[in-house]
Amino acid sequence: MKNHERTNSKTRMPVIAALVIGLAGGVLISNYTLLGEDLSVSSDTSEAEEKEILYWVAPMDPEYRRDKPGKSPMGMDLVPVYAEEKKEPGILYWVAPMDPGYRRDGPGKSPMGMDLVPVYADDTAGSKGININAAVEQALGVRTSEAVRRSLWRKVEATGYVGFDESLVSQINVRTEGWIERLLVSNEGQRVRKGEPLFEFYSPQLVNAQKEYVQARRRNDARIEAAAKEKLLALGMQQADIQQLAKTSQVTNAVPVLAPQNGTVTSLNVKEGMFIRPATEIMSLADLSSVWLQAGVFESQAEWVAESQPAEARLNYIPGEVFSGRVDYVYPVLDPKTRTLQVRLRFDNPEERLKPNMYARVTIFGKSHPGALSIPR
Repeated sequence: MKNHERTNSKTRMPVIAALVIGLAGGVLISNYTLLGEDLSVSSDTSEAEEKEILYWVAPMDPEYRRDKPGKSPMGMDLVPVYAEEKKEPGILYWVAPMDPGYRRDGPGKSPMGMDLVPVYADDTAGSKGININAAVEQALGVRTSEAVRRSLWRKVEATGYVGFDESLVSQINVRTEGWIERLLVSNEGQRVRKGEPLFEFYSPQLVNAQKEYVQARRRNDARIEAAAKEKLLALGMQQADIQQLAKTSQVTNAVPVLAPQNGTVTSLNVKEGMFIRPATEIMSLADLSSVWLQAGVFESQAEWVAESQPAEARLNYIPGEVFSGRVDYVYPVLDPKTRTLQVRLRFDNPEERLKPNMYARVTIFGKSHPGALSIPR
């Protein structure tokens, strides 16, 4: 009996020891697990505390915002919204400040000896665009502007020279032989008014025609008088001078030749007392209140130009001044040497600021495109 009890006692001892060790291990493992959980929570809380809280929102309604912790309308705890960390954009490459086409993978010097500047990736835009360094933008003169809808024209840029409006140029000639008795225009560039005498002309043929007219009137022969009057007109005598002759019957040896228009004397080819014929180019007058501008348009742009299109002219000697005109005529033949098409433009010139032979830069506005999306300069 005693042996049996002793045997049972020996058997129970290892079992009890195992139970004690198991309980201790369980408590130890449990403590380590809890400790790990505590450390994990502590780490998350520490990271959360380091982030900046922007505001607090309701879990079920992000539009419900508050500046501090609290309860949502549904009785739930508000949750914080943290500020996102700002990431430094990565450098794509390095460029020369004065030549963005000069690229390198790292810092260095440009061919002009300037420090290369970085070009950054545009991470904030969520696209594959790039941000250019401010120094590069300044060197390139980059500007921004809002796009607008407006009428656009196909512009044709050309150069040309100011010339006389040929429709306002008069050539002074006589219709019979004779002499300049008195020259009333002294030099080129002199301004004259319409009806103002230019010179006095003596012609034996014109004197004889006046005498025939006086005699025809004295005969009271209407047919002969009309024929004599037509002869005076054909020889260039003015209607007013013929009426004066009919009234006084006094023959004028030196007949005045009058200016047919307002203008400037652009050429003077005679002297006082000079013998002249009908073919003699005595002088010419030009009215500069309107001028032509002859411009050459490239062959590739010839189809863009048409009559009546608006145009602008700029001259170097009048900086900032813009003169407005129109296309007056497009010549039908291309210049085979320059491969340009001549275009004639007309400009009003009341102050005579545009002077013949001046060089000008011309802009011709072709067909318009209304409502085109564009960026203003």
